[in-house]
Amino acid sequence: MSEENFGDRWDVFCALPAKVDAILDVGCGDGRGFGSFAAKGVRVVGVDIDEGAVGRASSRMAEA
Repeated sequence: MSEENFGDRWDVFCALPAKVDAILDVGCGDGRGFGSFAAKGVRVVGVDIDEGAVGRASSRMAEA
């Protein structure tokens, strides 16, 4: 796995449709879970109870 995909949520990729416009990442942590999708222009919105994590995630997704 390349460094750019570190943290990707491979466990849920098979459940996503082929064409994805937006993803809601509940419990987003630092925002790396769907980083490869965000890098491809998919709108990724994250929520998390940890305010510090949300601050780190905001640089990796459309909204956190």
